[in-house]
Amino acid sequence: MEKRIIKNLENKTYKKIEDKTLQAYESVSGWTDYYLSDNLVISHRKNNYNVGDFSERLHQHGYFELTIALSSEGVEYVADNQSISVTKGKAILSKPNKFHMFRLSKQTLYDRIVIYFKNLKALFPDETLMDFVNKGNSSCAIFNLSEKQCDKLLLDLENALLKEKNYNNSKAYLVICNLFLTLLSLENDKETNSIVPHFINEIKEYVDKNFTSLRTVEELTKHFFYSREYISRSFKKYYNTPLYDYILERKISLCANLLLNGETVEYASKNAGFNNLSNFIKIFKKYYGLTPSEYKKKGYENS
Repeated sequence: MEKRIIKNLENKTYKKIEDKTLQAYESVSGWTDYYLSDNLVISHRKNNYNVGDFSERLHQHGYFELTIALSSEGVEYVADNQSISVTKGKAILSKPNKFHMFRLSKQTLYDRIVIYFKNLKALFPDETLMDFVNKGNSSCAIFNLSEKQCDKLLLDLENALLKEKNYNNSKAYLVICNLFLTLLSLENDKETNSIVPHFINEIKEYVDKNFTSLRTVEELTKHFFYSREYISRSFKKYYNTPLYDYILERKISLCANLLLNGETVEYASKNAGFNNLSNFIKIFKKYYGLTPSEYKKKGYENS
């Protein structure tokens, strides 16, 4: 999580709030992120968005992301070639190193609580809670909270973060622990209702299976019999991500995981489909701010 802070400060998308007892950062997007520890970040985010203003892309990171929708008409969650309409009370747990995104289909007020956490066992030693993160499929788990539960959660968090500042974050940890126990007691929601066209999902599935051998978007035209321009335009429309960038990010993500698992730079580069080692190092540094060797040495998790 520390790398996330540094990156946001460097990009000037964060400003540290000096007058708060808690470690807190104000985002240029209008919300405050509270860093309770390097394992846990909480924020309440409420924004009026036009479709063109919402810039989230397909992305992945090395920690869990729990989003609880308080108001979200016209918002859709996309992960692992499934998509879910995000209604009030929908709690979505995105799992580490899995590509996902939220997308907008119309102008909307998007009100949500976002919680990032890494090592659940380090936060709460109780083994029971480990069952919570194992729910759902390999990419995500979906739960439905009642309106009353959402209102209580927001009130409890505001009291813990804004009004009670002298308990070493213990009240906030208690709120999160109760939330996780509540989600653990709920059935996983398996309903999907995608508005992404079938052929776009087919393209993404093909890329996910074959990205290590893909060099250019043109190679996809031979398989799907659409023009490069049409494939690229359609993919970006529904995933807000240029298709070539997604292929490249899949390669770089694989390299990062291989490096963290102890593989050499040369092995990671070759197995992700990079033919030129120096070019790979240049691209990797652009994404992570470190050379592959530095990344491996410091044991950074994806961000």
